[in-house]
Amino acid sequence: MVELDKLKKINELANELKKHKFAATNDEAAKLAEDFYTQKKDIPEEPISEKIEKADELTIKKFELIMEIQHKQLKSELETQKATMILLHKKIEELKIEVETLKGKALSSPIQFEKKKDEPEVQASLSKPKKEEKKENPRSGDYTSEDVDIQKMFYFGNK
Repeated sequence: MVELDKLKKINELANELKKHKFAATNDEAAKLAEDFYTQKKDIPEEPISEKIEKADELTIKKFELIMEIQHKQLKSELETQKATMILLHKKIEELKIEVETLKGKALSSPIQFEKKKDEPEVQASLSKPKKEEKKENPRSGDYTSEDVDIQKMFYFGNK
């Protein structure tokens, strides 16, 4: 029963070591976990109360190891973030300098457009070009006042 508990603890510690990349393979993780537990085994047999205290110490050691792993991961992540921030800051500074130089160029030499003498100036229209086609209206047509004699339209004589 004691050996089974020990194997479970070794297995848990090996999984944690592999999970946090202290070991590349399962075999390496198991070897490290066994080494960790065998260091404690060199102590001669003790009463059960002392074994419980040792188990608590092992749990504390395991907790400390996990905390150390987490600390290293956070530290490396913060360093990565810091490097990214520095890179972005440098890029922003470069862009600011580039904008200032472009402003200086724009103020010192304004853009001039040359007009061609042969071609008339054409304005761009945003709307669709209008076609000037007149369609015949079947009701009114293209009649003028001279086309129709008013006397033919109205009768002025006796009824």
